[in-house]
Amino acid sequence: MLGLAGTLGAALSTTVAGLVATGWGVPAAFWTLVAAGVVALGLVLFAMPETRPPPSRGARAPSRPWWRLS
Repeated sequence: MLGLAGTLGAALSTTVAGLVATGWGVPAAFWTLVAAGVVALGLVLFAMPETRPPPSRGARAPSRPWWRLS
């Protein structure tokens, strides 16, 4: 699923950037792709599940990542 998302993102980004650049210029296309990248990063950080197994009994718990300090 992750590979499919990467492939579709690469295929669609050039089309979307081309359409935006044609209508509003190259800087608008750049900022559109920046916004899509920020949204994708947010999805990865907050929606992708943790794959590390839970710590064994008696083991010291790992520190929390910097983005989940609250």
